[in-house]
Amino acid sequence: GESHGTPGVPEVRAGATSSPSVMDMIGKLRDTLQSLRDREAYLEVKCRMEADEARANLREDRRKEALLAVMRRRKYLTMINDVARVRETIEGQLRTIEGAARRMEVMETVENGEQESRVWTGQREALQDLGGEKGERRQPSTLDRKGQTEKEELERGP
Repeated sequence: GESHGTPGVPEVRAGATSSPSVMDMIGKLRDTLQSLRDREAYLEVKCRMEADEARANLREDRRKEALLAVMRRRKYLTMINDVARVRETIEGQLRTIEGAARRMEVMETVENGEQESRVWTGQREALQDLGGEKGERRQPSTLDRKGQTEKEELERGP
């Protein structure tokens, strides 16, 4: 079949076991952010070096060399801005993924809590049906097929 995805990027289908986990994605994004920060710091150092070189060339009246250093500095500034834009985009994606992961964790916790609550409620009701620890049987309060409680049927009589 034809692939309509991005070239060089493997397609991930729903339910595919090869898809990376959320924590793996977060880790990779953090690594990428660190690489971008390192690149940005390197470019800033290069930018300062070019500015220093331009000043030194101006002091020695080498205008052509100073102009070339200024042009290289501008190139580095453009690269710094590009890296900063990419970094900001990835930081936004990271915040979004981390927020979604937190919401999923909360939802799973709530769902597990509801299931445990149902289990405890069922056990409590079973104990109450048996009369607690005394072993006395009480009237069940569940609805019968007609939508009325067994207690109401007993009160009405035959």
